[in-house]
Formats: sequence, C-alpha cells, structure tokens
Amino acid sequence: TEALAELFGLSGKVHQLPMLGEISDCGDSGDPLAVSEKAELKEIKEIYNSIAVSVVEETARVLEARGKHGRSSPVVTFEESQGVIVMEKLDGERISIPSFELRKRCRSAGNQHPELVTEAVIPKRIMQRGNYAVAISWSDGHNSIFPFDGIEAAITDYGQQQ
Repeated sequence: TEALAELFGLSGKVHQLPMLGEISDCGDSGDPLAVSEKAELKEIKEIYNSIAVSVVEETARVLEARGKHGRSSPVVTFEESQGVIVMEKLDGERISIPSFELRKRCRSAGNQHPELVTEAVIPKRIMQRGNYAVAISWSDGHNSIFPFDGIEAAITDYGQQQ
C-alpha cells in the first residue's frame, strides 16, 4: 500500500481500513463508531479520525491554493516547438524536461524498456488527474500517470545529469 501511495504521489494520504463487522454494527445500533465508547474499537476509531483530519487538511490546502493562485495544482503542458513538457508550479515557476526524458522515467509496470524510448516519442494527450497527477498518452502507445512531485523530481534529476 505504501509503495503504491508513493508511486502515485499520495504518501501520507493513504489509510488502511480493517474490514470488521463491528464497524457496521455500530452504525446499525445507533452508536456510530465516531462516538463509540467501546474499548475494543479504539484503534479503529483512531484510524477513522485520522482519515477525517486528512480530509479536512487536504480540503483546506486545496481551498487555500485556489484562493491564492486561482487553481489547486500545477499545470502540465507540452511545448511541441521545443519538445519539452512544462510544469507551471503554483508559485508561477515554470520548469521543463524533454518529453522523451520524462517518458523514460515512467515507473509503471508497462514501462519494460525505457532505454528504447527515442527523442521521437512525444505526448499525444495530457489529462489532469485530481489535484495530484497527470495522465499522459504517448505517441509510442504507452500510458503514464505522473504525480506532480514525480514530475518535479524527474526534472531535478534530469537537470543534475546535464
């Protein structure tokens, strides 16, 4: 679970929920888990409370970003004339990477031979995925999901290699 959360840029935002009959029993009995005093449910109650806190914090972050920047996440585009993918961060900074270099850095299971990706590979479509990532359809038929922090890390890594 943590590996997937990291892969998709969701570290610290994923929770594991136990599947227990006691959870539905609480609701059915009119004693919801959130207000239950049952000692055996304390750990589960803490998990649910942690999820609630995460939702409130993320909602506040999104609303603050929208109020401050008019949007809640970076914008990712392809500048065909330069062959680069550009990410405009919330602070307005624009960072970029050659599109084929980002394609090579895809961490999906379907990216079996990144060393075979050539400079001719370009994004055909870039689609926003929530406030955390973009999905990219590539000219070589591959599809990627890149969390924004993954794009930023790839750009930093690429810059350090130059």
